This record gives sequence, C-alpha cells and structure tokens, in this order.
Amino acid sequence: MIFFPGSANLGSGDDSDSPDDSFEAVYEYLPDSRSFVCQLKEVSGIDFYENGIAIVPWEKSKRLSGESDSYNIYEFDAGTNTYVLAGYVDNWDGNLNPTDLKGKPFPADKDTDQDMSVYSIQYHNEYDQGYIYGKGDAVALRDKLTGGKKVSIPLSGI
Repeated sequence: MIFFPGSANLGSGDDSDSPDDSFEAVYEYLPDSRSFVCQLKEVSGIDFYENGIAIVPWEKSKRLSGESDSYNIYEFDAGTNTYVLAGYVDNWDGNLNPTDLKGKPFPADKDTDQDMSVYSIQYHNEYDQGYIYGKGDAVALRDKLTGGKKVSIPLSGI
C-alpha cells in the first residue's frame, strides 16, 4: 500500500496547494503487471483504522458546520480491493447557521444536549437518514466503527 498526499493541480503548472484542492490517495502496487490500483482518493486528513474503516473529514465550508465534525465513512472491501463509501455524519452548528440551506430553522427541540449542534447520520441502514441525532450518537457511532485503533500509514511520494 502506498499513501500519497497530493494536489489536484498536479501537472497543471500551478504550484499552489490550497486546502480546496489537496487530496490523499491510497494505491496498491501490483508487481505482476507493474501497475498501481487506486484504492481511495479523497480530501486531505484521512484517518485509517485497523478494521478497514477510513474516516474522511469534510471540508470546513462544505455544509452547515464550522470546524466540521462532519465526515464520510469508508470501509475496505476485500472483494474489490478498494474503499467503499458506507455512510456519513453531517454536523449542523446552530450557532454558525441558524437556518439550513433551504431556510429551515435549527431544530433546537432535537438538540438533546443543548450545545447548538445536531447530526444527520447515515451508515448502511442502521440510521434513519434525515433524522437528527445528538453528539453522543455521533461519537458512539465513530467509537463503534473505529474501535479507536488508528493506523499510521507512512507517506510515500511517487
């Protein structure tokens, strides 16, 4: 496995590496064909775990959260030898955004811990998409998925 940090501007002649276009990718080298297969390519900041889960934080400006507790959940699929998108956790910070993108007000009645933060969670079919969860539910899902056993992957440039 080769972990490659990069920029979407590679080969474009633009040397800027703004956060909006930086990415990380994981490749497997196939010695028989002397080729690489991309297993995952996403925005920078991926956390990998021993059980094959990869957590990819959303860009700060992507949705309704500020410093972003929002992220995609990938699972390694041994059959396809790639990471497959399995779900997401989307945070809505009511202090920063009193209404959503459609003008709907922050659901204070669903904010069980009264921290002005609620979550939309989708992971396979275990959660009802669109239902609002508290931070405890989001943290419990992340703990359940990852087991807290993060993997350190050495950086390798190509």
